[in-house]
Amino acid sequence: MKYVKQFSIILGISFLAELLEILIPLPIAASVYGLVIMLVGLITKLIPLEKVETAADFLVDAMSIMFVPATVGNHGKCECFKRDAASHLCDHGGIHGTDHDRDRPGVPAHYPGTEKP
Repeated sequence: MKYVKQFSIILGISFLAELLEILIPLPIAASVYGLVIMLVGLITKLIPLEKVETAADFLVDAMSIMFVPATVGNHGKCECFKRDAASHLCDHGGIHGTDHDRDRPGVPAHYPGTEKP
């Protein structure tokens, strides 16, 4: 029952953060609101550390497993990353394709600057 209560507190804060994201017209993610709420709650002792510590430790321990699918999915794209790394790192025009990307395969045509004249 201890774990259910701890997860309930964390999920309640997450739900409150989602509501704040909807209600406050700022470009701030709900996760940021949630982290701030949790931080303020822990600092002010409104949320005692013992009330969330075990569930939080579990979530932190399980976090590394969440990156495995993304890493495996990107494994097959290594050649694409190597080929495009220099142009993406040196591109001062932002994350979108530029004129030198026009004839390169793999650059989506909907990026500005990739249309052929």
